[in-house]
Amino acid sequence: MDTNTTKPSIAVIMSTYNGEKYLREQLDSVLNQKDVNLDLYVRDDGSVDGTAEILNQYSKRYPQVHVDLAANAGVGNSFMNCLYSVPGEYQYYGFADQDDIWLQDKCIAGISALKRTGKALYSSNQECVDSDGKSRGLRYTGNDHIHLTTMEIVFRNTIAGCTFIFTNELAEKLRSNPFSSELLRVRIHDVCVAAAASMNGGIFYDQESHMEYRQHQDNVVGVKEDTFKSDLKTKLSKAVNSEQRNGRSRLASELVKLYPEQAENDQLLMLCADQKSMVNRIKLIRRYGEISGWTSETFSEFAGKVLFGLF
Repeated sequence: MDTNTTKPSIAVIMSTYNGEKYLREQLDSVLNQKDVNLDLYVRDDGSVDGTAEILNQYSKRYPQVHVDLAANAGVGNSFMNCLYSVPGEYQYYGFADQDDIWLQDKCIAGISALKRTGKALYSSNQECVDSDGKSRGLRYTGNDHIHLTTMEIVFRNTIAGCTFIFTNELAEKLRSNPFSSELLRVRIHDVCVAAAASMNGGIFYDQESHMEYRQHQDNVVGVKEDTFKSDLKTKLSKAVNSEQRNGRSRLASELVKLYPEQAENDQLLMLCADQKSMVNRIKLIRRYGEISGWTSETFSEFAGKVLFGLF
């Protein structure tokens, strides 16, 4: 880490997987951040293309680039394992995807907002671009409701991990109270970190974008098309793979376990966390009116999932 104390220090966490096509452009944009002392930690999640070679080239060229060529763990576990391995000496931490392009002020914009507001986590809007870098406009407009409370995030996370900047204090909580690898296979790192932040210092959302969020056919995570076909594909995947089910109740359960003091007064979170009994399932269904604004599910869809233990 750079010892220049006039600038805030930040560790940027990146997980890569078969990302050779856009990786160099993103690495350059991260290393080109202004007004910060930045180290980049990259965990490669078992790539079989030229990603590892590119990373090794950058680590030899730039002393602030640290690379771990690891076995495949899945995107959520890969990001969090990388975070857990980074020294706790930085003032701030952030996540980076392998295929975006960061504007030069991305890190300092987030850090400045955290200093100004005292929040634990910063997130922002994203300018969506296609595979050639042509803008598709902002992901969210001023009319979109961004979910920042714990229960909103449990039901439907709307903020993206690639925009996150967070404090050392939150990073230490994540290290000392790690989410299970099983949960991170169902609800990935951005959902879990957002939920943790909502219970430990809060979230600041910036309507402006400080990055180009590249959308292409090989995205591991991205803006999903809200279509019947994509919805059916998700449901069929959960039907054949039990590990992908119960994401919301699993997340609620771990939040209650990891942060009991913060959770004890949140009756809805406690109810979502304990869905083993039919009595609690019925209680949750009866609160659909309160929940309906956080999910696109109809009452019948929601009630069916809860009754059959799929929530």
